[in-house]
Amino acid sequence: MTESDFVRVKRSRVHEGIVQQLTQLIRKGRLRPGDRLPPERELAETLGVSRSTLRSALRVLEGLRMIESRQGDGTYVAEVDLEQLVAPLAAVLFTHSVLVEDILELRQIIEPPIAEWAAKRARPEDIEELESILAVQARKAAEGLQTAEEDSRFHYAIAEATGNQMVVHLIDLVMSLLAEVRASSLQVPDRQEVSLAGHRSILEGIKDHDQAAALQAMKEHIRRVAQAIESHL
Repeated sequence: MTESDFVRVKRSRVHEGIVQQLTQLIRKGRLRPGDRLPPERELAETLGVSRSTLRSALRVLEGLRMIESRQGDGTYVAEVDLEQLVAPLAAVLFTHSVLVEDILELRQIIEPPIAEWAAKRARPEDIEELESILAVQARKAAEGLQTAEEDSRFHYAIAEATGNQMVVHLIDLVMSLLAEVRASSLQVPDRQEVSLAGHRSILEGIKDHDQAAALQAMKEHIRRVAQAIESHL
């Protein structure tokens, strides 16, 4: 990060302009977790705004947990903690079943295309990883053991097979939100068998690099998962 990364803010909607600019620098990696922002006076001059306006924008970013102020040491870009982001959402999720339905609907929207892209891009090592996870899931299910971890890992590995890190982060968030619901739903009779069958169909589509088959198998899998979870709520 250099001073040239910052640009002077236009007078209209100054407050929002500062928040937007700093947010973009963080998202693009120009400002990384642990980076120290320039001193307040220097940053205000660079942006062409008053210190009071800058402080207002920084308070917004601090409230969003994107930056943190360390007394006597300056202001730093905050470390992103997935659990910290998920916790408040999860607290609401587990007390409002309608939000569980929303998450399941979100999965139906985003995961079939992810499986489709995985079928297109999966490398031999991606397929090997999926087969390994499925083998462990099948063994544990046969022994009557909980398979929630393998269920989550399977979907995460599909996301990784797309080669798109944004997709990986998105699935990580969705899987985290549904962790408790998934664990309890796998106790429903025949639920583990349904999960295994769905995973096998998805894997076949990915192995064959059959995008249409992978997409359809994921749609059907999530539909059956939704039925099991909704009947258990």
